[in-house]
Amino acid sequence: LPSDLSSPQISATYEIHNAAALEEAQRMQEMATPAPTPKPAKSSKIGSDDFSEWAVGDRYQLIRMLGRGSYGEVAQATDRIGKQTVAIK
Repeated sequence: LPSDLSSPQISATYEIHNAAALEEAQRMQEMATPAPTPKPAKSSKIGSDDFSEWAVGDRYQLIRMLGRGSYGEVAQATDRIGKQTVAIK
């Protein structure tokens, strides 16, 4: 505490201000911590058309991979009964 700030009220205000500044600095440090790096997908190549792990039965014929994201994969398929093009996740 600087010598020209000797009043008890000023001293208490100075200490409270320093404590608040310290808490803010700690919050900023926590926010600056980088997030963990996500694990890479099995294959990021869309259109790789590897359907070896897919189980869709005989009703659907898988045609091609449409996309891949954090919640799974989507493929284009043909519904053999309804004779329609569908997307399967």
